[in-house]
Amino acid sequence: MKQLDARHTNPVISVIVPVFNGERYLGEALQSILEQDYRPLQVLVVDDGSTDQSAELAESYPDVQVLRKEHSGLAATLNHGVAQATGELLAFLDADDLWLPDKLAHQATALQNDPTLDMVFCHIQQFWVVPGNDQAERVFSPPQPGVAKLGMVIWHSSFNKVGGFSEGVERHDFLDWYARACSAGLESSVLPDILALRRVHEHNLGLQNPAAKHQKFLNSLRATINQRRQQGASDQEQTGATLVG
Repeated sequence: MKQLDARHTNPVISVIVPVFNGERYLGEALQSILEQDYRPLQVLVVDDGSTDQSAELAESYPDVQVLRKEHSGLAATLNHGVAQATGELLAFLDADDLWLPDKLAHQATALQNDPTLDMVFCHIQQFWVVPGNDQAERVFSPPQPGVAKLGMVIWHSSFNKVGGFSEGVERHDFLDWYARACSAGLESSVLPDILALRRVHEHNLGLQNPAAKHQKFLNSLRATINQRRQQGASDQEQTGATLVG
């Protein structure tokens, strides 16, 4: 298993940063990656056909590789980054979110110490900026378990067992993927440490169109339920068991 082999090395972490017209916050997000205690890193910014200066900003960082593509949505952008990733581990950071400096080090250590794990999450805090008289102030929500892309580090080989994020369907990108990961039997844990920060602002996709976000959640849940029903029927056929009611 790749996990067992990589325990005694320092595996490369490929960090995938999807961006679409995100130059306002992208620099701060990239800085939080480059200030990580952990090395080695491969930092891939995947520009989804931005019309602002997102790609040019990312290219100004010498340790960042920029992949440009036509606009095709978040899931396709993430998958494009995964396809170009060469690291043994994968991590994901949206262009408006932040990591604390020891995030990757803690998670890589947890994965190396427990070869049964496929992925490790952390705790996340949401924050928003409130203008002040002298300077803006960050306000933080209570921490919560970060079972989300922002809080995840996963073995590349484990990600491949699940497959990429669903494209061309109206499903929530991570919820749909995570449901498939659970169905595939991937093992995970959540560290108690707060290691990632999710920025809340007026341009968050979920805030711009909450009805569409809610519908994507529902579509993903329906797909998951249907998949589990089909798996249950298959198990019954194999065992000869019958469900009543």
